[in-house]
Amino acid sequence: PLLSQSLRPSVGGQAPLPRFTQLLAALGATVPERLFDAWIDHATCATDRSGGRLLIFPGASELNKRWPWPRFAELIARLPSDLRVTVVGGPAEASGWPELVASGVENVLCRETQTLWRLLQEADWVLSNDAAPAHFAAALGIRSLTIFGAQNPDVWHPYNPELHPVVIAGAPCRPCGLRYCPLRGAEALQCLTALGVDQVQQALGALIGWK
Repeated sequence: PLLSQSLRPSVGGQAPLPRFTQLLAALGATVPERLFDAWIDHATCATDRSGGRLLIFPGASELNKRWPWPRFAELIARLPSDLRVTVVGGPAEASGWPELVASGVENVLCRETQTLWRLLQEADWVLSNDAAPAHFAAALGIRSLTIFGAQNPDVWHPYNPELHPVVIAGAPCRPCGLRYCPLRGAEALQCLTALGVDQVQQALGALIGWK
């Protein structure tokens, strides 16, 4: 079929997963509505999520994906007191940990994948930079908000953008798609520094029903 049928090219970039589902459909394969069902142990993930728990992942593998840690700290300080908040990071975030958890919020430094998986199973919502936890949340059916920096969310957003919205800055240089910002001084990393706490708070509030 791939030699006799043409697929419409993506315009302005398209997430890889929908492209792969188009290829499967062209081959005559049945594409399930819930694409991740085959990968998820639903018996393990059947934890009661009625407690209102928000996991915050402030880290990322690349600097141009990391919203400034002081802004995460300010956002955390604004969160309602009855919301269960846990800040989660890996070894790469250890140096910034005191700044992030100065308010006394619960925090977990994950060194094993099993710990991360357990935390996600108990979560209602996830706030993450453009990093793996955002996609893990989507796979588990956990509502999430992803902060995007240099990368294009039209290509790399967590699958299903309606259930997993993104928030971006209005910087004119984004999305550049580069791993390292070529700008220097005050112009460096505008894709992240131009994103204010108010904007993220508004998007998060819409996700979790908080104003």
